[in-house]
Amino acid sequence: FDDSRWNNLATFNWARVGAFQVRIFTFTGDDQQAVDTDFFNIGVLGYEVLGNVFRDCTCDGTPESFVQGVVMNLYSGSTGTGTVLQTATTDVSGDFAFYPQNDGTFTVCLADRTLERCSSISSACRTFTLSNRVDPTPLTFPLTTVSSLQAPPA
Repeated sequence: FDDSRWNNLATFNWARVGAFQVRIFTFTGDDQQAVDTDFFNIGVLGYEVLGNVFRDCTCDGTPESFVQGVVMNLYSGSTGTGTVLQTATTDVSGDFAFYPQNDGTFTVCLADRTLERCSSISSACRTFTLSNRVDPTPLTFPLTTVSSLQAPPA
């Protein structure tokens, strides 16, 4: 393989691969090269559940900034309790992702449910059902207050 992401197949995330290409090089005595190419679709396994955590100081649904470092938990069922199936942490853009493999009802919750949210538009958890290999609409978690402030540079 000539792609650096393929160096360790044991840790490669096959859940995000939708197809792959096979190239067969054949050489003749004249050293002329022929390339045979074929594409193979991989059966889709599992789902992609995307979400975002952002700061919404006016609680109007419009992000003022994105929140990095927020821990999110994925639970089976609709209560947001019990065993955590997967954990994700938001990146610099406030984005997180889960990759459940099975159909069913799931809930994503803020791990810290005490974070202040816009009460009219946001709870600490979102429940959704996965079926027919259709990913859910991205989940949003607007927060209302800033957890820390930095002084501007002098």
